Amino acid sequence: MYRGRIVEMGQTAAIFASPQHPYTRALLSAVPQLNPDRRPTRAPLDPSTFDLRANLREVSAGHFAAV
Repeated sequence: MYRGRIVEMGQTAAIFASPQHPYTRALLSAVPQLNPDRRPTRAPLDPSTFDLRANLREVSAGHFAAV
């Protein structure tokens, strides 16, 4: 959810494997890594790059995103 709206939904494995919405990508990139030697790579989040009013659409079987 982003600002009270669902921006992506589907099977957990599909979303983790291929996040489609910029907010989902940013959230997943914020998960702490177990390897302390690996530098974290954070996905940038710029709300001006996506439509806050976009409706969910099916991006793959059972995987929906507001893109």
